[in-house]
Amino acid sequence: MIEIKENQTFLNIDIGSSCDVLANIEEKKKIDVIIGDAAKMDVQKAVNYIASGKAELTPLATRAESAAQSAESYANSAKDSAEEALSAAQSIISDKTFIFEQAVASDEWTITHNLKKHPSVTVVDTADNVIWPVVQYIDDNSCVVRFNAATKGKAYLN
Repeated sequence: MIEIKENQTFLNIDIGSSCDVLANIEEKKKIDVIIGDAAKMDVQKAVNYIASGKAELTPLATRAESAAQSAESYANSAKDSAEEALSAAQSIISDKTFIFEQAVASDEWTITHNLKKHPSVTVVDTADNVIWPVVQYIDDNSCVVRFNAATKGKAYLN
């Protein structure tokens, strides 16, 4: 006796002793059957497909174990991704900046920033207009900023 309940891609089957396909499974044991392409067929075609022995029959316990392993793998992957994102965020947050103020007009500013890198340099005049000087890096901790005319203002380094 085969009892079929439709549920999109799965069929629940109550297996009787007369079912040759599953002779090795205890009588009346309920399992979920993944029927692959047969899921798109009508019920009678699905019954014929299963009876042909071509259907992939997987006990529910095996599928549950596989799902649990997939979930654990996904959780570990998500944890790794979260840790990488946190590390990247911390490096951005902890990225050092330095603000240099030149109160006396000069055509050359020597800036010791101690950032241990060649930072980007943005310069503004006293009216907060961005200006484009020539920047020469001396080393990882200092640079010289040169202008066409004597200028005072601020340099933002990061």
